[in-house]
Amino acid sequence: MSEPVLHKPARHVKFERERGVYAIDIVHDVAHAVIELPGEASVQESYLHALRIFTTASIPVFCVKMHRTALTLAFAMSDLEKTRHALNSANLRAEIRPNLCFVATRAAAMRDLYGVMSSITDALSAVGATIYTTSDAHNTVQCLVEEVILEKALVSLQQTFGLPETVVFHKSIEAEDAP
Repeated sequence: MSEPVLHKPARHVKFERERGVYAIDIVHDVAHAVIELPGEASVQESYLHALRIFTTASIPVFCVKMHRTALTLAFAMSDLEKTRHALNSANLRAEIRPNLCFVATRAAAMRDLYGVMSSITDALSAVGATIYTTSDAHNTVQCLVEEVILEKALVSLQQTFGLPETVVFHKSIEAEDAP
């Protein structure tokens, strides 16, 4: 008769992150502009005209959204006066919102997670945060909110997703431009 063989369970090795939200990144010192497009040119020409103003003034922009009657974009607070001057010089009317921050909620395979976007907006709305714009990628959802509501927004997001303070990361947009 043969002796019984004991099998050790194989060690489980993970190569991918667990599903779900795992971190929150905050980018401080952001401003947002809603630029009214002039009606005399085509919409495409108006977009190009507005974007050339920023290029000519050497003002980096991000989160650019093209609407039927407006162009919205975000930029560093350090470029606030330069932005106002460039828009005024080009006779473009704009509503500029200073003192904002981007709140980026991170998750592996974000687009495969059911209800995560609505959970983020519910958490932010619950504390009175106005979301000025959103964007997303394969692993993040970003919301632009006022800096003054940030601490309440973070607590709400942490409670919603069960995240500790150790997975909340802060940086200034100015640090993004540093060499």
